[in-house]
Amino acid sequence: MSTVITAPADAMHARDWKSATMVAGILLFATALRYLVFAVSQQSWDPAAFVEAFCEQDCGWYTSIYEGGYATTIGDVSGAARANWAFFPAYPLLVMLVGKPLGLSASLAGFIVSTGLIFVAALASRPLFGERLWIYWLWVVGLLAGPFSFLFSALYTESLFVLLTLLTLVALKNRSYLGAGLWAAALSATRITGVLMTLGILAQMLRDHLRDGGTLLGFPSRLLREPELLVALALAPVGLALFMVFLHLHTGDALAFVHIQRGWDRALGNPLEVLYVALTSPVTSSYFDLIRISSAIAATLGLVLSVGLMATGRIAAGVFCA
Repeated sequence: MSTVITAPADAMHARDWKSATMVAGILLFATALRYLVFAVSQQSWDPAAFVEAFCEQDCGWYTSIYEGGYATTIGDVSGAARANWAFFPAYPLLVMLVGKPLGLSASLAGFIVSTGLIFVAALASRPLFGERLWIYWLWVVGLLAGPFSFLFSALYTESLFVLLTLLTLVALKNRSYLGAGLWAAALSATRITGVLMTLGILAQMLRDHLRDGGTLLGFPSRLLREPELLVALALAPVGLALFMVFLHLHTGDALAFVHIQRGWDRALGNPLEVLYVALTSPVTSSYFDLIRISSAIAATLGLVLSVGLMATGRIAAGVFCA
């Protein structure tokens, strides 16, 4: 009898180990390939230089948080009216927890943490694909070895953001709303867009309610009858709220992460209007015009794919990505 019970569990355990080994192999291959490209192009086989090569653009801001915490005044080395308040704390705190005790540089600590997080993300996403194994492995290859996968080894939030998004979606798939709320709380402490997962959770709750035979008008009363649902929704923006409290105590401005965007000549606006202007404005050969039009095309494609997710029943993912 015990043999009958334990055999399926043993088979599943072996399958999990096999999948983890395959994912690790893909990740190692992709990392080795990037290292080879770096070595050939830069005429250097120095591993430290390879790791440092990942530190570009916003990596410098995360390095400033890693080395000295959040600034108390505005101004960077160039004299611009900028500060690292625009960058949310969950990722740099995690990198500090790993790197500081070991005496690692910010770039190396970020490389290790980000690479580890994306490995876990590839494994954690498995339940979202059901029995469609070939689609899962296609996703894993694209995630770990795709043209933009180098970002998942850099001192950037992308790896953590992807992992927390996937964990939230897996929790929602299992109707673990409290779990989803907790993961979403961490997500909202990682990037400002993470707070939008609150809408994804709400949309999934509504879908589950309707699939259970409930009505649209009866949904509010169900929220009130089941405290777990309201707690999950309340948890989702907690990460953002805590960061705002910190900024208020640290700088005197709870919205410093918004106001400091002026230093990059950014301002809040109607996203549809911004997208329309980006798509219809004349395009020259300048770097910024090429970035603008490519970003606008990517955003449009993202909206189309988000609608596709919702149309195929992936409500939370579609609402969040839109």
